[in-house]
Amino acid sequence: MPVWPLLHRARRRVVNLPVCGGITPTGGPKSPVNSRPTACPRPLFRPNPVGWTAVACLLAALAGPAILAQPAGSPPPPPVPAPGPVSSSPTGSIAGEEREALIVLDDGQRLEGVLVEDTTTQVTLRIGDIATPIPRERIQRVTVLPPVIERYRDLRAAMTDDDADGLVSLADWLVRRRRLDLALQEMEALLIRRPDFEPARQMRDLVAQQIMLRDRRTPPSLPAGPAPGQPSIQPDAGTAAAPAVPLLSAEQINLIKVFELDLANPPSLSIPRPVMERALERYAGNPLIPASREGREAILRQGPVEQLDLLFRLRAREFYGSVRVQGQPESIRRFKDDVHATFLINACATSACHGGLEAGRLVLANRRPQSDPTVYTNLLILERFRTSDGRPLIDWDQPERSVLLHMGLPREDSLARHPVVPRAGTTSDAWRPTFRSTDDLRFQEIVRWMKSMYQPRPDSGMDYTPVRPFTPPAPAAPGQPAAPR
Repeated sequence: MPVWPLLHRARRRVVNLPVCGGITPTGGPKSPVNSRPTACPRPLFRPNPVGWTAVACLLAALAGPAILAQPAGSPPPPPVPAPGPVSSSPTGSIAGEEREALIVLDDGQRLEGVLVEDTTTQVTLRIGDIATPIPRERIQRVTVLPPVIERYRDLRAAMTDDDADGLVSLADWLVRRRRLDLALQEMEALLIRRPDFEPARQMRDLVAQQIMLRDRRTPPSLPAGPAPGQPSIQPDAGTAAAPAVPLLSAEQINLIKVFELDLANPPSLSIPRPVMERALERYAGNPLIPASREGREAILRQGPVEQLDLLFRLRAREFYGSVRVQGQPESIRRFKDDVHATFLINACATSACHGGLEAGRLVLANRRPQSDPTVYTNLLILERFRTSDGRPLIDWDQPERSVLLHMGLPREDSLARHPVVPRAGTTSDAWRPTFRSTDDLRFQEIVRWMKSMYQPRPDSGMDYTPVRPFTPPAPAAPGQPAAPR
């Protein structure tokens, strides 16, 4: 039989799977099986069948190649010789993991679901949340499928990193098997490579919501500690839950806007008259303040940009917080749109990295990612954090040498190699470089943002207590015992 009909048939069967995990019946006489109402929910995401072809073929192979490859019109396979329990779980299954089974009925229908019960009279599958008993006399074949993690590895190995549609469909496949962490991991990795791919963003948000609901019901487990020799930005042993990052207040955000404001290209701002009156009175002896009442009145009639320029030249910091900045400084706009919304949220602040359980000392905010509190808080964190060897993440003098950027380069080209990030359930490395090289357009875009920030970098003196210390612990002095662990 030609290969294409098999591929087409396999793809059609797979993409029509409902979310509940069963196979959509395609006809046949009425029976206790195909007449039973299932109330199966609609799919979470409708995959692109073109991008899913390779995955569909492998799914078909995993579900039983002898069944799918049966030529049309050929006699059906012989029935099960004698009723009895199905074969045990394949080698390599995880203890306690639910087994899935594929049942072929006497009319050719295929039903797939979690194997609930196997007796001499019937086999019960859970399809979605509905237990479906199937009489033994209706069953031609029962195949216990390999564990989900094994099938996932095989499916993933058959795909390339640039198969965006296929990866979204793979995530949907994982969701239907309740492997939410793997699905989220795949979507976050995809969004690093394709930050503008909306189906991946939608799937990621949906999976994140399901994880949040699951975690409300189930106490989180303790993750493994950091590997020996890894820098302090790696996971801390004993971290039990994703920490809640304290966000900056509206007053703190406004103060950062004032410090970053470019007077040559300012956003909308205002300074109340009483504020300027107090400033003129406080600095009356400064040569920049006119001695005459008329001169001071002229300053009060100036626009807010000219008045702020005077406050800057006076270094009247006690009045900066009274300046109201309605818009975004250009450098902050660049950070928000070109760095935070793409690179930082999708590559650094993910739940599998510095926004979740494995955050380590560097903990970034990732809730409401485009809100001002999250954006400005992460900017402050990036600027104040120090690595285990004392280096800042951002090198303002030589932005292209910044640790933040080199952590996103291929390890062989990086001045600060990113540590290995174990993929959930496997020994493989889940980390992928964000930039191909220092010539990557996204790399250069972030360098341009760094150069657009005000120089020299101002110290606002703002109080902020991070989830974990920004600086590494000091080594014990000679002759002193090490701190208890």
